[in-house]
Amino acid sequence: MGSDGQNWYLGLTYDQWVPLSVSGPTPAARYKHAAVTVDGKLYIIGGSRNGRYLSDIQVFDLKSLTWSTIKLNSGVLPATSGHNMTLWENKLLFLAGHSKDVSDTVTVRFIDLQSYECGVIETFGKLPVARGGQSVTLFGSKLIMFGGEDQHRRLLNDISVLDLETMTWSTVETTQTSPAPRFDHTAALHANRYLLILGGCSHSIFFNDLHVLDLETMEWSQPQLQGDLVSPRAGHAGVTIGDNWYIVGGGDNKSGVPETLMLNIKGGDVHKVTAKGKTCSCRKWRNYHISCSHASKFCGHSEIKPKSYTSGVQVRSRLKNDMDIAPARMTRKCSLCKEMGHTKAQFPTRF
Repeated sequence: MGSDGQNWYLGLTYDQWVPLSVSGPTPAARYKHAAVTVDGKLYIIGGSRNGRYLSDIQVFDLKSLTWSTIKLNSGVLPATSGHNMTLWENKLLFLAGHSKDVSDTVTVRFIDLQSYECGVIETFGKLPVARGGQSVTLFGSKLIMFGGEDQHRRLLNDISVLDLETMTWSTVETTQTSPAPRFDHTAALHANRYLLILGGCSHSIFFNDLHVLDLETMEWSQPQLQGDLVSPRAGHAGVTIGDNWYIVGGGDNKSGVPETLMLNIKGGDVHKVTAKGKTCSCRKWRNYHISCSHASKFCGHSEIKPKSYTSGVQVRSRLKNDMDIAPARMTRKCSLCKEMGHTKAQFPTRF
């Protein structure tokens, strides 16, 4: 994959990971770093390499596919791992993480993207205990911090909120059953109301559970995932696109996780979709027919037509599958079918 022109992404093949040809000084391999995209550039700060904390600031231009390094004009950014970063106004906010610069409470730093100056932001209120491996999620003008591990290796499952307008911390009392204390999980915001927490680990257990916090009622719930089994993992990454949450990487102490998961947040269905093989791990999508609405929804997103699965040949029959049960039972089994009003009658025996 070359980097000719700034529209290189137009040549990508759907549903396939491909290596990119990049230029510039490639950063050292690392983990537990923080990353955020701003105006077509990916900023990566810190992390760990062979147990050593890093403090460099790397920038990847997503148009030219070029790496570069930022040198600060003033201020010192301590080597940090397991921190979080978010964009607020024209500054990168750099929160928490493990560092040799020991503090009893969470430190908030900034990097000005115009002047390349950095410093510490004074915060007020009830400052949370210092930690690493937490999640920090932007919710309007507030940052929602969950969990992590403090400098004494104590695991946490608390919720702290930083108001970015006043730079004031507050703690939140929640109801129902909170997630078990954990770190190195991933978090996402859905419908500007729900905070989702997936996976992570303790010192002996790797989790594969999903927890949801209603940010209006501050009530926890634990939806039961449908579809493919999610393997326990920590250190994974996630990104939301519409109602879908894509989870990449992570693993446990034995091995890494190779697959890419797609969690339909609205319906709670987990699918490993492979367009090239025309299959879905939910086993309701087969070659030569479309048997379920998640297949039709996927086809709609990727502009694949039903005939694409038959090489232009009209198919006179189809495999017996889960769509052959009564429509009422199908809507109970599949939330996407229920959402789309899907029944067996909508998918006849031929295209």
